[in-house]
Amino acid sequence: MLKFIILFFTLSISLVAGNLFSAKQIKNLQTVYSVSSKITKYPSTIASIALVESSAGKNIIGDWNKNSGTSLLVASLGILQIRLNTCKWVIKKEKSLYKYSKYNDSKLAGLLLTDIKFSTIIASYYFEILRKSRHQYFPTISGYNGGYYNRPYYDRVIKAKKHISSLKKAGYFK
Repeated sequence: MLKFIILFFTLSISLVAGNLFSAKQIKNLQTVYSVSSKITKYPSTIASIALVESSAGKNIIGDWNKNSGTSLLVASLGILQIRLNTCKWVIKKEKSLYKYSKYNDSKLAGLLLTDIKFSTIIASYYFEILRKSRHQYFPTISGYNGGYYNRPYYDRVIKAKKHISSLKKAGYFK
């Protein structure tokens, strides 16, 4: 009976998501949505960014080439592709994250890579810092990827938001 329920759940996810997402990707997006909803009023946007940045956790290391000779610590890391320097900056700006200020670079990088909740907390506060300084949605999203005006990135996030909206309508996000 349990196998049937798991099979049914997996098939329903595939059908509803149009075979676009694996069960793991949907679970990751649910986590991002849930955690970010406690920090920002834009959880669909944060989930959309996760979809754009890492395909909801499929590609957790970005901006880095193992043959370049540079440290992995300069790469964009985790489901929301946060650079270590950005992570440390957000931790300094947000008092509720003070306990992480004692962590060394390797520990923070490890958390960004392996802890979706931690990555989402950092990304959500980063988004809020950008939103409060830029006052508008477009430059806030552009700023997440770097820069003030990034139309191609913004368009990808908006397109991803349609997928998140479909999942939300199907009841995958609460």
